[in-house]
Amino acid sequence: MEGSQTTRKAQASKCPCCRYVLDGLAGNVCPECGIEIEYGLLVSSEFADSLAIAKTWCTLGVISWGIAGAGYWFLSMLQIWVLNGYYPGKYSVHDIAGVYLRSSFVVAPIALCFGWWRASSRTIYTKAVGRESPRAKVPLRCVIVSLSGILLTTGGLFLFLLLLSAYG
Repeated sequence: MEGSQTTRKAQASKCPCCRYVLDGLAGNVCPECGIEIEYGLLVSSEFADSLAIAKTWCTLGVISWGIAGAGYWFLSMLQIWVLNGYYPGKYSVHDIAGVYLRSSFVVAPIALCFGWWRASSRTIYTKAVGRESPRAKVPLRCVIVSLSGILLTTGGLFLFLLLLSAYG
């Protein structure tokens, strides 16, 4: 029994909450943040799977919201460029600044997804420890925000391709 506990401690070398290196730690309490470490949960395949799924959703969220923002910016700038050809001098620096401000709607979801990616280990661990039977689950907020970005990007791409086929 002692050998398996030593192996588990070797596999779980960082605190899931504060990332403190736990190598050579005598007890089960992190000296940095004071949380009790459950090595069995940290090395479980369920915890590793939940962490991988949460990080994947967050990465997809960052990518999809980034594409949505870049696509909106590109199409808005293209619109100003084309309309400036028809009505020279009508669109000014203020209109271009407005495009940049409207394109910044993606900053909040990207920041949320990136923050959740960084805190996913702590979130999944603390929620699993707080349950009667420790089970690691993916936070639903990661899926909701990321999925909305994926749907927005997919819908925008579909509409863009529909427009191209109508005029092509």
